[in-house]
Formats: sequence, structure tokens, C-alpha cells
Amino acid sequence: MKIIFTSGLVTAVFLLTPVSVGAYETTGQEAKRMSDTTAAYFVTYKFGHESKDIYMPVRALRNQQYGMETTSIGYEILERSEFRSNKGTAMGIVLSNAEIVDGMYKVPKGYAASFTLLVLFEAADGEEETEYALQVTDLPFYTGENRDYQRLNPSELQYYATEGVKLHPTAQTKMLENVKVEVKSITYTPVKK
Repeated sequence: MKIIFTSGLVTAVFLLTPVSVGAYETTGQEAKRMSDTTAAYFVTYKFGHESKDIYMPVRALRNQQYGMETTSIGYEILERSEFRSNKGTAMGIVLSNAEIVDGMYKVPKGYAASFTLLVLFEAADGEEETEYALQVTDLPFYTGENRDYQRLNPSELQYYATEGVKLHPTAQTKMLENVKVEVKSITYTPVKK
């Protein structure tokens, strides 16, 4: 009888504990070599909350410092997947089918949405063959009607990184001017209660 009561109590506590939306997680990271000099990086993540609207950045800035109360996601390009590089040219944007409100994606309470950080990187001319990766360094987001500032911690951001791609920038190909991006799937799903 004691075992049944204890397991019933544990089950009741589990069922009554608030469950956050299965958000705040990265769901994929990918690096694609597009040419000898150019790579495309994709970091996909999901955010949502049961009881609060969430506002997520659309803009992405290279070398944005951690903890900036801003409306952009920060990333850096890493040489050999270790050392921050200021070489080359990078452009980034966050893609989602979530509604844009006041320059940020809005995820209504009770829903979760997927986001994909897309960064195109072109290595600097005259460099030796090097492996380049991408690391998200700052991911601010805002919650509720007052848009309270929050951010992912560095321990969470470590998973928002791609593998490296070898580039050989001594080739004379310039790709960033002629890049076509095609988004095949973006998910926007209701939260299970």
C-alpha cells in the first residue's frame, strides 16, 4: 500500500509541475563547401513557450559580444574550429516562417517555431588552405508583453556550432555575389499541453 501511495504521489507531482515548451534547443548544424573560397553555414534551433510570447532576432552580426542586449544574433568564424578569425567576408540572416513584429520574429505563447541561422563566408584572398567553422556567440531573445531580455548561456551556445569546411582562397572564384539560397522546410507547430 505504501508503494502505491508513494508512486501515486510522485506521478501527481510530475503531472502538476509546469512543463516548458521543448524549445531553447538546437536541432541541426551543417556546413557546406560551395566553392574553393566560399562556405555556407546553417544552425537550426527551436524556441517557444507555453505562457509567454517570445521575440527572436532576424539580424545576425559577426563578432557580436556575448550578453549584448540587442536584437541580433552573434556569431564568429573559427579557423581550424578553434580560433576566432577576422579574415574574409561573412553575411548572415535568421530565416523562419514566424511573423515579424517590430523587426523581430514573434512566436505566440503556446507555440514553438524553428529558426535557421544562415551565414555565407568567403575566405580572404591569398590565404593558405584552412578549415573554417561557425560558432554562435550570443543569442538574445525577449519574452512577454514587456519583452524581458534573456539570452542563452555559453554552456548552451556550445552546441550552436558547425563542423569545419576546408577552403582554399588562392583560387580566384568570387561566389558571394552570385549565391542563390533555397529554403526547403521551416516548421511552425502548436505546443502540446
